[in-house]
Amino acid sequence: MAKGVIVIMGMRSNAWRERVCSALGGVTGVHEVNVSLLRARATIAFEAPCDMAALVWTIVKAGYGAALEAPGADEVAPGAGA
Repeated sequence: MAKGVIVIMGMRSNAWRERVCSALGGVTGVHEVNVSLLRARATIAFEAPCDMAALVWTIVKAGYGAALEAPGADEVAPGAGA
């Protein structure tokens, strides 16, 4: 099973977060969806025939901007922070 993270643009309320969860959960091959309104991210566990392009397209069709998260985007750079 694969996991992916998608950045979501334009999600401004919990109702909109639920809409994204519902849309992603309806994709064949998706096993788990976690959408964070605060982080504007969706973490999805999936398997074939699903792929990341299909997941991004699903979010776009639901009316939001979506992009794959860059690898290491959540990591803190060495020497950064307090």
